[in-house]
Amino acid sequence: MRSLRTTALCLLPLLAATMTTPASAQEVKLDELRGATISVTVTRSIRLQRGDRRDVELLEDMIDLTFGPDSVAQLAQARKTIGPGRSRLFRKSYTAKIDSVRTARAGYAALVYLNSTLTWMRTLSKGARKFEIKFTRSPDGLTCTARRLWMQEIGADSIVSQNPRTKAPIVIVSERQVSQTCRVTKP
Repeated sequence: MRSLRTTALCLLPLLAATMTTPASAQEVKLDELRGATISVTVTRSIRLQRGDRRDVELLEDMIDLTFGPDSVAQLAQARKTIGPGRSRLFRKSYTAKIDSVRTARAGYAALVYLNSTLTWMRTLSKGARKFEIKFTRSPDGLTCTARRLWMQEIGADSIVSQNPRTKAPIVIVSERQVSQTCRVTKP
């Protein structure tokens, strides 16, 4: 007959296996992303007010982000805007240092990596916009999901951006994310 001690010793590996954190729940460190390229597309429907006119536009943000040495990220961004009677494509490339703040058109911009999430935030004349990329592990390697959202300041009656060309105010009435794709490619 087995003793209680022998039975308990036999159960220890099973208990340890159930207490081990699965790979999918383990934090993705920034160092693991060095040299990787992240390709993100986020599509959203947005209601805007420009003066007396209200429009509904479909915006598609396409971002390729490459993590380099010294916490520097190279970003290539394209935004396709489809609105009433028009379609525009805007392209921009720049580098940004992770965990630093820089001045932007109407305020500040920051790129922060914390808890397996890369967050890019930019303040506006009223409110801010935030773009998050959450990294997780899968049996096939690293995966990601993305979302973009607006943030309203406490006490502000609305979120206000501005037209980059005319500097005219644009009030964000509402927005919803329609779809997102996110892919991590490592060399």
